[in-house]
Amino acid sequence: MVVAPDKFRDSMTADVAAEAVSAVAENLGWKAIRHPLADGGEGTKECIASHFTEIWLDSTDALSRPQKASYLLDSEGNAAITAADFIGLEQLALADRNPMITTSASLADPLLDALSRGAKSITLFVGGVATVDGGIGMLGALGANTDLNDFDLKPAIEKFAGVTLTVATDVSSPLTGPDGAAYLFGPQKGAAPEQVTQLEAALTVIGEKLGIDPNTPGAGAAGGLGAAFMALGASRKSGAEEVLRLTRFAEELQGASLCITGEGKVDRGSAQGKTVSAVLEACRAAGVPCVVLGGTIAGEDTDNQLRELGALDVRSITPEGQPLPEALASGVKNLAATTHELLSQM
Repeated sequence: MVVAPDKFRDSMTADVAAEAVSAVAENLGWKAIRHPLADGGEGTKECIASHFTEIWLDSTDALSRPQKASYLLDSEGNAAITAADFIGLEQLALADRNPMITTSASLADPLLDALSRGAKSITLFVGGVATVDGGIGMLGALGANTDLNDFDLKPAIEKFAGVTLTVATDVSSPLTGPDGAAYLFGPQKGAAPEQVTQLEAALTVIGEKLGIDPNTPGAGAAGGLGAAFMALGASRKSGAEEVLRLTRFAEELQGASLCITGEGKVDRGSAQGKTVSAVLEACRAAGVPCVVLGGTIAGEDTDNQLRELGALDVRSITPEGQPLPEALASGVKNLAATTHELLSQM
């Protein structure tokens, strides 16, 4: 068995989730290969770090509070930056999550540092951020004029002359619309319904200024950071698929009888480029059955979408009626219990 979960946000890391599933599986006689994953958000750096040198910086978080954060750089000038390490949602307490005031400005720190060290290629993994600012904070800190009445990206674009830019997105969502940055992900980042409407309006204007088609897949990733980095000249790849490639996931699947993946909230986003969908695609290609476990499963449509992608089964680990705070605190216990129930039925 290959155990390949993403994080269960606010409950357990991908490492902890992989250990919980593997321990149960091994007690039931399975050989479990632990392969924790990420989709470009939290945990991405840890998944891919073995091929890079870690560079630490004095920076700030999404609320502009001082912090130390790091990115990765190899000897050939390839930089890998995880946005969530600088402006991550999980860095903020629940009460502090407010996309009306959070900013992506400090994401310029690793980008400028990588350039100063002679980086020839920069991959920005976006996902798990606390912002829905369309990347305006980052662009301004890179030197762009972000006054919407006198918008000018040229000073920022010129900094990356001769550098290959890639934005590795955790979802394929558009910038705006019902599946866009504001409506689909704003509430997860603390936005109230009326704030979602305001964010949608702002992103509509920002998209026009960036010159990016709002329906471009991945433009809505990380609160619009996808669109902003594309406007600087970046090409887009799937963050989850990049992590799978760099961690040689396909090789792990060879000879496996089963794969178990999952994440905290399994919803429409899970089928739009996140770890779960990337794992399902890899398993389908390898002919390995795959089960999806989630802290919550958001609706019958989500279940159907994942089964269409090849999921053998889709299960919530949370007992019916369990309050969210209790479910988050009991995540490891709930995951272990669901894994035992699942494998006992196979």
